[in-house]
Amino acid sequence: MLPWSAMLRAALTAGIAPEAFWRLSVREWRWLAGGGDGMDRGRLAALMGAYPDCPPGAHFGGSRGQEPQAPDMPPWAPAFAGVSGEKEN
Repeated sequence: MLPWSAMLRAALTAGIAPEAFWRLSVREWRWLAGGGDGMDRGRLAALMGAYPDCPPGAHFGGSRGQEPQAPDMPPWAPAFAGVSGEKEN
């Protein structure tokens, strides 16, 4: 877990308003805090390969006239997302 209170305290000490702090990217924060560069494209690609957003075989975003297909969702997901959860035929 990140030490958010210490990070926010350091930002305030540096004169960064809380609103601006929460809008910072990780790369910007690391640069401001002297923590070095953020991850490069190769490391991001490796993480995306290791932890994909969708399960193998799932297809998001229709192409060539196909409707987007989403994986099965847990029962709480539709209510959490603010949708009915009813499947359309």
